[in-house]
Amino acid sequence: MSTVLFWFRNDLRLHDQPALRAALTSGATHLLPVVCLPAPDESMPWGFARVGPHRRAFTAAALRGLQSSMSALGNPLLICQAPPATALPLLAQAVGAATVVCEDIAAPYEQAEVAALRAAGLQVRAVWHSSLLHPADMPWPAADLPGVFTSFRQKIERAGITPAAPLPAPARLLPPPDVPAPLLQAVGAEQGAASIQQAA
Repeated sequence: MSTVLFWFRNDLRLHDQPALRAALTSGATHLLPVVCLPAPDESMPWGFARVGPHRRAFTAAALRGLQSSMSALGNPLLICQAPPATALPLLAQAVGAATVVCEDIAAPYEQAEVAALRAAGLQVRAVWHSSLLHPADMPWPAADLPGVFTSFRQKIERAGITPAAPLPAPARLLPPPDVPAPLLQAVGAEQGAASIQQAA
């Protein structure tokens, strides 16, 4: 048995989710889907809350939909009330996983989270899907990105670059591994409505 962890980050859906497809086609036999919620009182280094009340309400609504969809496919979402750098290495060790697959996010805080997981010994496969066109498809290096949208659009059209078709939601998920109950307590994890309520 081999297990891959799938870490939901900003993109809380099953459809049009290239990172999830990468996890499902990784060759693993089991999938542990996880989301790590920030503490309600967590603040940023600049003195403001990391997540405000409107974002918390949006996240809770998205998680309810995601949890419902995943439960229908037989693999409910594990919702952790602990930072990823704490929760994911513990979960990976408990289920014998070496790899975490997640959405790639081009922002310093989110990149630092990935670096912390790698420093903890996990292999992290971050899959880009935060733009309509993939950066690797651009006909120029990032440093030569046109400064005006019209120039950008014209070059893209001349090169014949078009967005990829949206991915459908998976028809099935890999089965979940067994996670020891004491570990779930250690990472503040639950499966179900109670944990989602804490996000709101």
